Amino acid sequence: MLVFSPGGDLEHELDLKCSPLDIGIAFSNGYAFVGCAASGFSGQVIVIDTNTMEVVKTFDRVHPGDVKPTQQWFFITAVAEAAGSILVIGAGNPPEGYRRLTNHSSVTTRIGVIDPETLAFRGYLTGLEPGLRVLSVLEVNGKVWLFNELSHIEERPARTDVYVMDPQTLQIVDSFNLDHPFPNWAEHADDGAIYIFHEVRKRLRDAGYQSGITRLDLATGAETFVPTPNLPYSQGMGVYRDRPCLANERSEGSGLWCLNDDDVLELKIPDRYLGVLFGPPAP
Repeated sequence: MLVFSPGGDLEHELDLKCSPLDIGIAFSNGYAFVGCAASGFSGQVIVIDTNTMEVVKTFDRVHPGDVKPTQQWFFITAVAEAAGSILVIGAGNPPEGYRRLTNHSSVTTRIGVIDPETLAFRGYLTGLEPGLRVLSVLEVNGKVWLFNELSHIEERPARTDVYVMDPQTLQIVDSFNLDHPFPNWAEHADDGAIYIFHEVRKRLRDAGYQSGITRLDLATGAETFVPTPNLPYSQGMGVYRDRPCLANERSEGSGLWCLNDDDVLELKIPDRYLGVLFGPPAP
């Protein structure tokens, strides 16, 4: 892992001996929480003191302890800070004996919570139904919104786009749907809105669904949807000056795409991107 100064100078190079490192880094209380897929069958979170750049703790095999050994597959999909907690989001096995209808039903999301003050593992949100995958979470009014990118598949006729989690009680306290299903990435904007990218694969596009970006006004609940037909896939989303931008690493159209003032995606930086993260604006 490479650490650069705001001016772009390389300051630290850390060998964390884990791969891959592209599943998330969260910052809180002077620590960096680095997600690592480890062997691919168990998760690992490495905690680094951002002042000394030393590893102070490693969470190995971050799957629920009460899961049977044959059910302990856990692949971290994201690490995020929200509502004063570090969330470790991962995909695991479906319940033992569960008969899937499609490959999607083999995905069962589990979420672990780490206390950034004590560096203790507080527990897991479990019991979520199979056929649910979460890559993006956001804090809203002290709760955590979990965006379900598989919100309308065959296993889940009762569609749920967003689950609302209380990170203190480790419980789901609410859920709701958006105007469009399959929310994939979500980010806050400075104007008080949330931008959400809906990724729709070919089979679902053939069924009439559209990829696009929703602007959700948190004050009014109003939603505005902009189709993105020229960019059906995304490796991540950021918001720059209240304009959503998508990172795409596909061979065709690779680079950073942003909505312009006419709500049309434009290729701003042609290159191969694994993700995008915008820092806070300069004072």
